[in-house]
Amino acid sequence: MANVDSELIDAIHRDQLADIDHPEAKAVCRAIGLRVADEVANVIAVLEAEGIAAAVAGDPSASVQRHSATLQLADADQAIAAARALAALGYRPWEQIDGPAESVLRHFRHTLTIARADDVTMVVDLRWPPTRIGDRLPAVLIPNENDYRAVAFPRSLWPLYLLVRPLRLVMEKLGLRPASGQALGPFLSTPTDLIGPLLDLADVDADDTLVDLGCGDARILRHAVAERGCRGIGVESDPFLVTEARRLVTREGLDNRIVIIEGDANADRLPTDAIEGSVFFLFVPAYSVPPVAARVLAQARPGSRLIIHEQHPLPELAPGIEMVSVPLLSGQGVTVAHRLDVPAPVTTAADRDP
Repeated sequence: MANVDSELIDAIHRDQLADIDHPEAKAVCRAIGLRVADEVANVIAVLEAEGIAAAVAGDPSASVQRHSATLQLADADQAIAAARALAALGYRPWEQIDGPAESVLRHFRHTLTIARADDVTMVVDLRWPPTRIGDRLPAVLIPNENDYRAVAFPRSLWPLYLLVRPLRLVMEKLGLRPASGQALGPFLSTPTDLIGPLLDLADVDADDTLVDLGCGDARILRHAVAERGCRGIGVESDPFLVTEARRLVTREGLDNRIVIIEGDANADRLPTDAIEGSVFFLFVPAYSVPPVAARVLAQARPGSRLIIHEQHPLPELAPGIEMVSVPLLSGQGVTVAHRLDVPAPVTTAADRDP
C-alpha cells in the first residue's frame, strides 16, 4: 500500500495523475475533465449572450486533475467585461478590476484569473495578447493589491502607482514601513467529497475544537460541527467571505458552535481564541504553507493536530516532526493530505530540577 500511495502522491505532485496505470486515478481524471467541459460550455454561453468572443485553449474534456480552464480573449477590455459578465455564474476575480487597478490591468497585464466556489472551485484564466509596454516591463515593477492599499489615488492618477511600487518596496526593505508580506491567497474551496476523509485523518470528534486558517465560506467547519459534534473557529481576512461564512453558519443553525474571526491567519501570532484549538486545518497556496505551519507548530498546544492538503509538493515543514501524507481522490477533486502532531516541549534535567 505504501508503494501505491507513493506513486499516487508523486503523480499528483507532477500533475500527471491521468498518465499512471491506476484505474481509480484515470476514472477520477475523466470525471473532472467532463465536469470542466460542462462548466466551460456554460461560461462560453454566458459570454456569447453578452457579445464577448472567447476561444478555449486546449480540450476541456481531456483527462485532468484540476478544475481549471483558459480562455483567450481579444484584449483587456474584453477580459474585464467577461469577468463582470461571469459574476452571474458566481465567479469572482482574484484581484481588483475597478478604479486604478483596471487601468493597470489594461496597460500592463495579460491574464486575469476568476473563480467560483461551489462543491469544488472552478478556476478560469482569462488571457489576452500583452501590450508592447506590458510585455517589456518586469513583473516585479507592475503594481498590485499591496500598492493600492498603501495609498489611494483616483483612477485618473493611476500612473503614479508605477512610482509607488518601487518606493514601497524600498521602504519595506529598509524597515521604514511595515512589510506588506504575502497574503494567504485567493479562496480555493476544499471539494465537498474530500472533507470527510480529511477529518478522518485528523481524528476529529466531539471533544475537539477545529480551527480553519483561511476558512473561506466555512464549509470545513460547518461539515465538521454538523457531522462530528466538535466546535469550530474560522479565521478569514476577506470581508466578503467573512460575511458569507457567518451567513451560512447562521442559516444552518450552527452559530452557537462556530465563531468566524475576521483576521489575518498569516500574522505573526495566531488569534488568541485559535491557540486553544486541538485541530488546525490549512488549505492555502503552497508558498504560504511553511510560515503558517511553523506558527501553528510553535504556538498551538502540544498534542494538537495540523492538517494540510495541497496538490503541490511541500518542503520539509518541521525537522524532527513526523509528517504522514496520504493521497485523496474523488470525482470532485484530488489532493495530498498531510498530518503533523504538535510535539510536547523538550525538557532537560535542568528544567526538571527545582
